[in-house]
Amino acid sequence: MIPSSQDGHPSFRRSVAVVALIGWTVAVPTIIGIAVGTWIDRTWPGRYSWTWMLLAGGLALGCRNAWIRIQHIREDH
Repeated sequence: MIPSSQDGHPSFRRSVAVVALIGWTVAVPTIIGIAVGTWIDRTWPGRYSWTWMLLAGGLALGCRNAWIRIQHIREDH
């Protein structure tokens, strides 16, 4: 865990670390959704775009995970 500054407020490093953590928490499921959707679209072409559907699903999952992480971070302080 990155320490807080001496006055009790989160340090700049901690703030940057939290932003990076939240960014990766959203980005990874979204990228996985795009990759799997693209593979499905190339392998089994169809009427609907799996890339777009799994992008939306990955983004929703990532946002949910980020929300949970933020709640845990708030509880720790």
